[in-house]
Amino acid sequence: MRKLDDLGLILCKYQRDLFEYSTDYLTCSSQVFIKSFCQSQLAKQMDKDSFIMTSIDIPEALNELKEEKTLSGGSIKFNKKIIGWIGYLYRYWSYTRELSTKAVYNKANPKALYGLYEAYHSLDLEEAVRRLEETTI
Repeated sequence: MRKLDDLGLILCKYQRDLFEYSTDYLTCSSQVFIKSFCQSQLAKQMDKDSFIMTSIDIPEALNELKEEKTLSGGSIKFNKKIIGWIGYLYRYWSYTRELSTKAVYNKANPKALYGLYEAYHSLDLEEAVRRLEETTI
């Protein structure tokens, strides 16, 4: 396990912003977006510390994801604040536990996290992840 350092913080914020941005610029459901992102090349790149050296902004990242994955289906959009929290949490979990984004997604599906937002969003992220690791959601 590693501590959240400046690099990790930047990655968490970037992923939060990408997830929030998706609610305004995609027509697919939030669950489709999150699943596609977590299984994408972009997520694999973000799992490497060297991602920070790339200069890909949020709109470019979303376009890259749209070129790689079919982002259609579903209609339920998560609240922007909640999807941002999910994105931040996924990256924090991945970064501090040194797990792939896909592995984290497989441990905690977005619909379950959406339902846990009220109970978990005000917790310290480390405490939230510890609790999530103790349960199967």
